Amino acid sequence: MPIIPISQNEFDSRNPARNEVVKMFSTEKSWFADTDRDIIGSVVFDRSDKDLNYVILAVHEDGSYRWIAGDTCIEKQTDAESRLVSSMATMDETGKAI
Repeated sequence: MPIIPISQNEFDSRNPARNEVVKMFSTEKSWFADTDRDIIGSVVFDRSDKDLNYVILAVHEDGSYRWIAGDTCIEKQTDAESRLVSSMATMDETGKAI
């Protein structure tokens, strides 16, 4: 399935788990989903380190989305988005978290 950009509202409607401490030090910049919407992801700016990270969340049996993969210390938002989309596409294709 293709990985597509989505709005923050659509991302939030999926009930993603968020760590309150992480929220204090970061700002979400962009959001993505596979077309089946069973995995979602976000690029996040870390205000303390001044770099970007991405997180990938998968839907669990209770309907909430929880962390399954991510990466840190990325300098450019375009690079973070490319890596996020690539990782999500691989997961979508293989059915396995990487």
